[in-house]
Amino acid sequence: MTRFARSSPPAGHVHLQFVGNVPGVPAAELGPGDRLMWNGGGTSTVVSVRDASAQFIEIVEAWQHAVTGQTEWTPRRLKKTRLIARVPVENWTAGDRRPMFGRADRVYLRAVRIAGPESIAPWRTGVCPKCGQAPPGADAIGAGGQVVATGDGQAHVVIGGAVVLGCEGFRVVDPAAVGLDRNMWADWRKVIGLQDADQVVVTVAGSAAVPVHPVTDAKLDATHYAGYADDLAMLRKVGMDRPEDYELGDDS
Repeated sequence: MTRFARSSPPAGHVHLQFVGNVPGVPAAELGPGDRLMWNGGGTSTVVSVRDASAQFIEIVEAWQHAVTGQTEWTPRRLKKTRLIARVPVENWTAGDRRPMFGRADRVYLRAVRIAGPESIAPWRTGVCPKCGQAPPGADAIGAGGQVVATGDGQAHVVIGGAVVLGCEGFRVVDPAAVGLDRNMWADWRKVIGLQDADQVVVTVAGSAAVPVHPVTDAKLDATHYAGYADDLAMLRKVGMDRPEDYELGDDS
């Protein structure tokens, strides 16, 4: 009998049954709020992470039961070097499997997520400059990002412990600092007239002048969303989106 060996996934990727090769990160990089994907396309959310030993971590995951809709919590022990499929926050879908973000916001969130800490340090804040509220637990959220609601139900995106997308889609980080066009963006640290600006308490790490380099949509996709097509193909393969949802304009 002839046996066919499956080729190894590319570097930095993990192979999931019925899904294929998807980007992975070492388990040591996981943090609370990260959304993980497993064989078959099922997803879980990391609730907590702790060191189990010098080489292993233990995470607690939250799963939503497909039939009952109830949330279940289970522990899992992982070797720190094991690659885990983490779904970037810009690729998250809502309960009806529609994308949470339009194309422009996905490009912005990806650019912020992969930028070096020094690029976003001047705008690093734990509160939303638009509403002045601090999303609960934001300081513990990892680099994969999470959507967090405040007391009034406003949605915020937190990456690496910092609010990067405020309520009403407010972009906290200067888009030019991560290579995007500023368009109508205004530095919230200098605009006193922002709603409830006097409630915002932040530590400003610096205010270097950042040049603006307008780029075309094609360059945005190539530079900041190199894995976009692969991500969509993977989501479609496991039925986590509807293709027509991605026929979006730049401002969607």
